[in-house]
Amino acid sequence: MSEASPMGAYLPVKADAHCVTRGNDHWRAAFTAEQLADALTLKVPAMTVEVSERSASGRANYLVVNGRRIGANQFQSALGNRFGWQVKSLLFDVTRVGEKFVFAGRGRGHGVGHCNPGTTPDPDAQPRISARRARGVDHSGPPAQAGSNPTGGAR
Repeated sequence: MSEASPMGAYLPVKADAHCVTRGNDHWRAAFTAEQLADALTLKVPAMTVEVSERSASGRANYLVVNGRRIGANQFQSALGNRFGWQVKSLLFDVTRVGEKFVFAGRGRGHGVGHCNPGTTPDPDAQPRISARRARGVDHSGPPAQAGSNPTGGAR
């Protein structure tokens, strides 16, 4: 069952045994009140930042910054566009530590538990992984050779 978000439904969450080398990808990012105001085009520095609504899986749906409600995707995009993609997913908590707001989270944003880096330790596993992820797609043919173009078109 997928869950609803302001941007639509997420795919069902699944564990991916091929991503064990990545763990939960914990991350932290810190911003000053002035940096948040700059990214969000606020007239005054951010004095309060809190997650006001979460999805069933705990991802931020909405935040309230200085009393103004903002969608979590819009918030993440504003910070990413201004300061680089330090807030890597919507699965985070925010706390004020001194002069900074610290975002501590995990994940890389897609929220379905699949990762491309998980296929790199065993490149021969790619067809099996793809088949498991894309049920109903025929992966019975031979694997593509390095440098080949499986579509047959010009490269």
